Amino acid sequence: MIEHCLQRLGRAVITFGRRPALLLLAPSVLLFAVFFVAPLGWMLRLATYEAGGSGASRFYQPGTFTLAHFAEIASDPYFVKLGWVTIRLGVVITAVTMAIALPFALYVYRAKGAYKRFLVLSVILPKLSNLLVLMYGVVLLLGDTGYINQILTGLRVLAQPLPLFANLPAIVFGEVLIVLPYPILMLIAAMESLDSQLEEAALSLGAHPARAFYEAVVKLVVPAIVTSTLVTLIWGFGAFVAPTILGSPAYYTVAIEIYDDTLEKLDWPLGAALGTIYVLFVGVLVAAALYLQRRGEAPRAQLA
Repeated sequence: MIEHCLQRLGRAVITFGRRPALLLLAPSVLLFAVFFVAPLGWMLRLATYEAGGSGASRFYQPGTFTLAHFAEIASDPYFVKLGWVTIRLGVVITAVTMAIALPFALYVYRAKGAYKRFLVLSVILPKLSNLLVLMYGVVLLLGDTGYINQILTGLRVLAQPLPLFANLPAIVFGEVLIVLPYPILMLIAAMESLDSQLEEAALSLGAHPARAFYEAVVKLVVPAIVTSTLVTLIWGFGAFVAPTILGSPAYYTVAIEIYDDTLEKLDWPLGAALGTIYVLFVGVLVAAALYLQRRGEAPRAQLA
C-alpha cells in the first residue's frame, strides 16, 4: 500500500516537472485546499454532529451524525425570517452601493492629474481606519443625540430628533460606507485598462458623445460591473458590523446568528449548519450570475 502511494506520488512529481505551468499553479492550489476547501469540509462535518459533548469536544458529540440542525433551520419560522431579512438587506445594500459606485467611478475615470489622485485617495481613506471606530463615528453622527440631530434641534428646525439610528437606513448607510470602496476601485481599474483611442475613434466616425462613451467604455466594463456587483452582494449578505452597532434585533442577519450560535450559545453544530447553508446559497448565486454573464457574452463573441 505504501509502495503504491509512493509510486503515485513519484508519477505526480514527474508530471509536474514536465509541465512548468502546473508547478506555478501548485502553490495557489495548495493554499486554496488548505485554507478554503479543508475548512469548508470541516464546517460541513461539524454541522452533522449532535450538540453538547464534554472534554476536549465539549461543543459537539464526536462520532455522531444527524441532519436535525438543517431540518430545524428549514422548518423554524425564526430562521426563515432571518434569511429573508438577510436577503433583503443584501439586495438593498447592493443597489445603493452600485448606484453610487458606478457614476463615481466614471467621474474619477474622467478626472485628471492631482484631482484624480485626490478622489482615489478619498475612496481608500475609510479603509485605513478600524471598522468599529468607523461605525461608532457613524453612531456619533446619526444617534438621537448625534451631530445631525444636535444641529437641527439647535437651529430649531426640528422639535424632536429624527429617528436616524437603529433602523434600516442607518444599517444601509453604515454598510455602504464599509463596502463602497471595493466596487469603486474595481471599476476604476477596469476603466483605466481601456484604450482611450476607442472613444476618440467613435467620435471621429460621427457617434454622439453619449453613444461613444457607452460603446467604448460602459459596454467594455460590463464584466467588471458584474464582478463588483457580486462582491458587493456577498458583502451585503454577510453584513455583521453595521447591523450589530447601528441596527436592532429586527434587522439581525445570518452572520450575527452564526456568531451568537457559535460563541454565545456554544451550539457549534447549529452555527456550522447555518454557515453551510449560507455558503451554498452564495455559491449558487455566484455560479448563476457567472453563467448568465457567459451566456450573454457568447452572442457578442460570435458576432466579433
